[in-house]
Amino acid sequence: MRLYDTHAHYNDGKFEDYEGGASALLSHLHEHEGVDFVLNAATSLESCKQVLALAEEFDFCYCALGIHPEDCGKEKSPEEAVNALRELLKHKKALAVGEIGLDYYWEENPPKETQIAYFEAQMALARELSLPVVIHDREAHGDVFDILSRYPDVTAVLHSYSGSPEMARQYLQNPNRYISFSGVLTFKNAVKTVETAKIVPVSRILSETDCPYLAPVPYRGKMNHSGYMAKTVEKLSEIKGIPVEELAEVLEENAKRVFGL
Repeated sequence: MRLYDTHAHYNDGKFEDYEGGASALLSHLHEHEGVDFVLNAATSLESCKQVLALAEEFDFCYCALGIHPEDCGKEKSPEEAVNALRELLKHKKALAVGEIGLDYYWEENPPKETQIAYFEAQMALARELSLPVVIHDREAHGDVFDILSRYPDVTAVLHSYSGSPEMARQYLQNPNRYISFSGVLTFKNAVKTVETAKIVPVSRILSETDCPYLAPVPYRGKMNHSGYMAKTVEKLSEIKGIPVEELAEVLEENAKRVFGL
């Protein structure tokens, strides 16, 4: 089975615990675990440089460049940040704007108004550059949906989808919307996520890790990596009633289509 991980963070410091660091782990995963594609998602202007460095180091690594809602208050103004991103996104291995969106979960996060301003600015940039977006949505489902509705022409990936099946149905009315599932799909309490996976056509599904976080069962609690994504694909295969190798091929084609490979 060939694995296409459409959302990872191999620039995270947790990978320093692996002997040889993220580079050694990525080499192993590509050579021995069937990992053929990794999209590392930036969260700040500084991490944009880090994920670009990984993309330059490995042929199978690419990146999404953007400012995460938790980090937007630490950056320049939305206009200055977008100007910096516009230059960075000229890199041939930058395939998307992301990880962007809204996060209302943590009280210490930037104010909603600040998050929305950065989100809107980066959505406009994606439209300008004809690039897809990778969306972070935590406890902000209504506002994320409303903002994305203003950009129906921009291809959007709902990363590690956590909304309801009903909202997924609304998203899927737009052919430019994709639902991405992480290891959360394998958790015993992920009833809503499983119900969503049942209704999403396989042509609109992507697979991801969000590593080093959200390791699937039976690795839950461990440092996640792209090799573990096989368990998520196996769970999707069970839910959709499709042989796992066949599903993996569809997921590969979906990733290639979304990110223009």
